[in-house]
Amino acid sequence: SLLQDAASRTGAETLTLSDCFRLALAHSGQLHVRGERILQADLQQAHPIAGVLPHIALQGRYTRDSEVVSLGSQSFTPKERTEYWFTIRQTLLDGQLFPALDLAKETRRIESLQLRDDRDQLLFAVATAFYEIQSLEKDIEALESSLTRSDEHLRVLRVRQQAGEAQPQDTLLIHARRDETEA
Repeated sequence: SLLQDAASRTGAETLTLSDCFRLALAHSGQLHVRGERILQADLQQAHPIAGVLPHIALQGRYTRDSEVVSLGSQSFTPKERTEYWFTIRQTLLDGQLFPALDLAKETRRIESLQLRDDRDQLLFAVATAFYEIQSLEKDIEALESSLTRSDEHLRVLRVRQQAGEAQPQDTLLIHARRDETEA
């Protein structure tokens, strides 16, 4: 399924070791979770810093009155008015910023090391499985070659037996070896 899709995308009948590595890295949920934990640690570093930076709030208001205002015997139309307000709020250091930053940095460092370790373990497992498959394929090729040789020997011995040059036990011996190899 997954391997067949990968093999069809690469256009090859078999996958290379690098194809296997790429597949394993792309589909490893554990590595994705570690990556998310590193992002969380980065956000934890930004949070304490944001707490001590000044907070600035800006506000403004523009007013234009069109109504006529009368004061006693006089009346007038007020002009435009613009008002601005701003406030700055500064958090005082309470001594918890630096330990929080140190904790966030240490958490990120540990998660990064664990991600690297998990990645190395995954790649080692992939390489081990890849080379075991290669070895098994070679063993199968050797057994198939041995079966082919046994079949050739059996044909030759049958011809020699018909000609009277070989004993029946020679044929039985080769036939037993072939059956053993086939099993």
